[in-house]
Amino acid sequence: MKREKFLLIITLLVAVFIVAYPKPPEEEDVIVNPYEQHPIDWPSLADSPWPMLHHDPQFTSRSNYPGPENGVIFRKVEMGVSFGSVVIGFDSTAFIGSTQSFYSFNYNGDILWEQTNIGTYSTPIVAYDSVVYIPSSFGCMSLLPNGENQWEYIAQASIWALGFNVDKEGNLYFVDEASTLTALADNGVALWQLNDPRFNGDADAAPAFAPDGATLYLQGNTVAILAVDIETRGINWTFGEESLFSSPVIDNEGNLYFIPGARHSLDSLRSFYSINPEGEINWQYEFNCALVWDNTEATIDHDGNVYFATDTLYAFQNDGVLKWKYGFEPGVRNGSSLTCDANNVIYVGAQKESTGENQIMAINPDGTLLWLIRDSEERYLGPAPALADDGTLFFPTYNNYPGKLLIIK
Repeated sequence: MKREKFLLIITLLVAVFIVAYPKPPEEEDVIVNPYEQHPIDWPSLADSPWPMLHHDPQFTSRSNYPGPENGVIFRKVEMGVSFGSVVIGFDSTAFIGSTQSFYSFNYNGDILWEQTNIGTYSTPIVAYDSVVYIPSSFGCMSLLPNGENQWEYIAQASIWALGFNVDKEGNLYFVDEASTLTALADNGVALWQLNDPRFNGDADAAPAFAPDGATLYLQGNTVAILAVDIETRGINWTFGEESLFSSPVIDNEGNLYFIPGARHSLDSLRSFYSINPEGEINWQYEFNCALVWDNTEATIDHDGNVYFATDTLYAFQNDGVLKWKYGFEPGVRNGSSLTCDANNVIYVGAQKESTGENQIMAINPDGTLLWLIRDSEERYLGPAPALADDGTLFFPTYNNYPGKLLIIK
């Protein structure tokens, strides 16, 4: 009898324990995005909001910070006739070059210093130690953070390219108008050169790096892409039989995204390509557009989605599935590289051809319009905007007199 009571008590205690401590619910399946993008460690480059053309050596134009919420032009600042873009260093300091001067300024557009003896058609780079490297029409120069000239390199041919690049060790790479690729040490000494008549050395050229820093991708004149091995200093492969007027954009896996072909084409059928690091096609998307401006690079958001724009903004999954399209107003065409912020909002700089009205748009990641700025005072928008860590969007103008920089809050 005692034994039966004991068993009954144990059974009741176990039941109470089970009720009091129920089995934890099964964990829900966590959806992992295989295409999620992350910053690539690049020790030679400033860990700043926007240290170079298109933000990083892969030219993703992807910011780690949210962009402007209000979509209003806070200020227009005269900073000379510009062909390049803005970069941002440390301590909320930004830089831009013009054909006559080089400027350092803060986020409100107040000029901190000006070097009147420097003319450039390109976009500078801010290094890890705050040194600013500036490609100019005659070569390259190095400035200390206070604007003091450190060294100058005189090239054998003029440099009109929109931008240049830097490897993980701090060596600089650019293409001159003689189709020569130069590797320059951070002390201004030329390390090596490679000449190929297929290299595009025009004003729209800028080489992009693979994520591992071993391959440099150059735009071509008679081919679209030339993959240069910076260790062997040779060309690994080429892609396409058409020229390329916008730089390729590269994701974390080393895939390249671009639109080859002439700016104006009687045959309006074009293709947007995704190719792998070996130069093989992953996927391509055909679309109709007779005119595609140069320096209208794509962008890749934090989830790995890929965007490009002509008279329409296209959004793709990383595997090539079309997500949505956003058609611009009739006669409006994209004229700048796309930019993406921390919330995957896409920023577009376009122009209405019939009236010359410039339009700067912010498009939500679901393909809806967030805000739109209209401006008819400036000639053209610049080739590439830049995003600051406080949400400020810097949008230069292109070949505009007097040169204006648009500061958007």
